[in-house]
Amino acid sequence: VPNNAFLVVAGDFSTPEILSKIRATFGKIPRGPETPKVRVEEVPQRGERRVALKKEAELPFLLFYYHAPNFKDPDSFALDLLSVVLAGGRSSRLYQELVYHKRLALGVDADYEGLSVDPTVFSITAQVMPDKDPAEVERAIDSLVARMRAELISERELEKAKNQVEAAFGFGQASVFGQAMRIGQYESVAGWRLLDSYLAGIRKVTAADILKVAKQYLDTDRRTVGTLIPIKEKKQ
Repeated sequence: VPNNAFLVVAGDFSTPEILSKIRATFGKIPRGPETPKVRVEEVPQRGERRVALKKEAELPFLLFYYHAPNFKDPDSFALDLLSVVLAGGRSSRLYQELVYHKRLALGVDADYEGLSVDPTVFSITAQVMPDKDPAEVERAIDSLVARMRAELISERELEKAKNQVEAAFGFGQASVFGQAMRIGQYESVAGWRLLDSYLAGIRKVTAADILKVAKQYLDTDRRTVGTLIPIKEKKQ
């Protein structure tokens, strides 16, 4: 309904002309009932949870979900950078440790999707190598996370992560479609004007900030671990 929608227009256009077209196309749609604002507050997790799924698959897969705040929290910028330090390319910590040196995983990833109305998660995933034990991969990830929670990263590592985030942010808005998409994402959760403060927030993050969020959010008592265990399909 119109009272629960917005429209993003980006590109080279005449404002009076485009507004006229918008009114002609959408102006005749009547308002609908007001949408109730629903907020569900999840009960704090106290203790690790585990899920194992046996399914036809080629390789085992590990997934770690840690509770995290959304992008309105000041910690969101450091969490963004933490994900890049852990798995932002082949020089990242998880890739170097699990894929390159120990040959335990085919691929790794760390992700923080803060652009959410509700609290979100920080995730770490790994595609386990053939003939490797998922438990060994989990121990390697836990060891690396423990170091992240105990030691400051170097200034060089911090600057590299910031450069990666800034480059990805700019690349995502290189096209008119990308600009419209990003504006729409921000408007849908908090307001598009917050988009302008994102890079400034990233640039202010220190190594101490990253250590702080690693200690606070990468907590085994507040995570859920999922393991995909491959099984062979039964022949009919």
